[in-house]
Amino acid sequence: MKLSGGDIEFYKWFDNDHRKYKSLKRLEAGTANNGQWTEIEGYWEEEPIILLSPNTIVSSKSAVFSNQILSMGVGAIEEFSPNRYRFMPNALLVLQPGVQTVSIGLHGEGVSSAETSDYVTLDFCSAVSAKFSVSSIEETDTLNKYYHRVVQVDLYVDGAVAGSTEVYVGPTLEPVLATVMSGVISAGAHTIKLVASSSRGIGTFVAVQEIETVSTMMNCPVVEESRVIALSAGFTSSRSYETTTEHITLLTPGMPAGGSWKVKAVNIRASYQCSASYVGAGVVTLKGEAGGVSDSLTWSGLGRSYELLVSLDALPSSMTFDVTGIAETDPPTVLIGNEASLYAALNFCIITVVWGRNTSSGGESTAIDLQQLSLTTSGVNNLAEGTVNYLAAGN
Repeated sequence: MKLSGGDIEFYKWFDNDHRKYKSLKRLEAGTANNGQWTEIEGYWEEEPIILLSPNTIVSSKSAVFSNQILSMGVGAIEEFSPNRYRFMPNALLVLQPGVQTVSIGLHGEGVSSAETSDYVTLDFCSAVSAKFSVSSIEETDTLNKYYHRVVQVDLYVDGAVAGSTEVYVGPTLEPVLATVMSGVISAGAHTIKLVASSSRGIGTFVAVQEIETVSTMMNCPVVEESRVIALSAGFTSSRSYETTTEHITLLTPGMPAGGSWKVKAVNIRASYQCSASYVGAGVVTLKGEAGGVSDSLTWSGLGRSYELLVSLDALPSSMTFDVTGIAETDPPTVLIGNEASLYAALNFCIITVVWGRNTSSGGESTAIDLQQLSLTTSGVNNLAEGTVNYLAAGN
C-alpha cells in the first residue's frame, strides 16, 4: 500500500516487481432526470468521471417507426462553485432518420375511376412512396379487342394531392406496376389514399380475358366416413329404396390476382369408386347436386369408377356438393324380402372456376391496388424522456 498526495494505492508482487492493482477512489451515487442539472454531493479536487445506467425510461413506442434507440450520456458538466460539480444528463428515447416499408393491400375499383380506402401512416412520417398496380379495360365492338388506356394516379396526403404519375395500360389486360411519390411533407401521422382516373389512349390491341383457377381434393381415404356413402335395405314392397346423402364442402379457387374479375362458369367434377350387390335385377343410382344443378349415374354391381359432372354459371351461395345414393327394385317384385347394398367412396373432387374481366355494362372498368408504402422520417426526433442512475468517481 502506498500513500501519496492523499491517494491510497495498493500493490502486489507480480512478475518480479511490486505492481499497482487498484487505488482507492471516492464514489457518489444517485439518480438524475433528463435535461436537468444535478449536483454531485461533496467537494472534489478535480472533475469527477460520471457513469450512467437506465433507471426509468421507455424503451420503444408503437405506432412509430422502428428505428428507435436509447440515448444516454452526460450533456454537460461544470464546476458551479469551488470544488463543487454538477452535470446535465441526456436520457432519451430517440427516433433516428430512416425509411420503413409497410405492406398495405388496399383495393378499389370502378368504371373510369377508382380509389383505395384511407391508410394512416406511422407518426413522424415526412415523405411517402406508394407502390401500386393499376388496370383499366375498355372494350371495342369487336370480340377480345380493347382500347389502350391512360391512367393518372394521384397520391392524396391528408385530402390534398401530394404526387401524381401517368400509367399506360396495354397491349395486355394485366395490371401495370408503378410507383408514385409525395415529396417532402410535414412530419406527422398522415392519411394516405390513391385515386386512379382513366381515359382512352391511342390504338387498340387483341387479348383474351379469361383465366381458370382450380381447387382439387385428391386421394380421399375410403375409410373416412365423410367420404363414403353406404346403405343396406331389405326390400319388402315394390319399388322400395333407401337413400344416404353426403355433403362435401368444396374448396373454392381464389380470384386471380390483379384487376377486377367476375365468375363466368363453374365446373364440378367428382369421381367415385362404386359397387353394389343385390339379388336379381335392380337400379342403383348416385346423384350429385350443387347450386340447384344435378347429375346422376347408374351402374351394376361391378366395382368401377364413375364421375359426376355439374356445370354452373355462378358460384353457389353454399359451396357444398350433395351426393345421394339410391337403390330401387326393377322390376318391382324381384327383390321383395332380399337385401341390396350400395357403396361409393370419393376418389377426388375438382372445382374449376372460369373468370372473366369485370367490366361495366358499357365495357369499361378501372381497378387499383395499393400494395406497399415506403415511409420516410427525417431528422432526429425525441420520443420520450427518462431518469438515469449515475455514479461519480474521482478525488
